[in-house]
Amino acid sequence: MNSKETLFALLSLDIDQSRNAANEIIYSNNSTLTEYYIPYLDKINIAISKIPAPTTRYVRDPRHSIWLAKKILNTVAQGKCRCSEYLSSDLLLPEELEKHNLVTIKIKEDIPWTPAYECECTDCKQMYRVVENHNYHYPWSRWRKI
Repeated sequence: MNSKETLFALLSLDIDQSRNAANEIIYSNNSTLTEYYIPYLDKINIAISKIPAPTTRYVRDPRHSIWLAKKILNTVAQGKCRCSEYLSSDLLLPEELEKHNLVTIKIKEDIPWTPAYECECTDCKQMYRVVENHNYHYPWSRWRKI
């Protein structure tokens, strides 16, 4: 998805399109967010607030990633690093963030079902201790600053 497609999907009010666009936001660095999405932040915030609740039951509300994308955008718009929002969500897995060059994994403790990491944000160099849990319906993580 390019930035125009991502923006269009975020503004669509369609939960599936918005969720795909949210992943683009979640895995974009601070400079990309500032260049392509922050200028449209007011419209994005309004659109995200209007996405209807799902009509079926889920283990996790499918809007969770959309809300995380919104938090990240608002944080970057305030001049803070996106990584400060890592503490607010259990969606973000260190190896996935490393694939997108958002963190560098410094240490990995390969503990079965609950690997632990020490990660560094590639933008601001903040260090984090992350514990993942793979004993649930989906993997989740807990981030804390070091």
